[in-house]
Amino acid sequence: MLDVPDDSPISQRIETLRRQLIRIVESNGDLTHPDVIALSQELDALMLSVIANGFD
Repeated sequence: MLDVPDDSPISQRIETLRRQLIRIVESNGDLTHPDVIALSQELDALMLSVIANGFD
């Protein structure tokens, strides 16, 4: 789990993307759908940025 304060803009963005990803997967049931892949990649990039740069 990322050590990001719950009230930070980054944490809020991660949570928003996570919820969108869940909603898209539940609505179409396909983990390989282009929308799922695009959103997953966006979420991955954001989380990797937090990991690489740290969060102070």
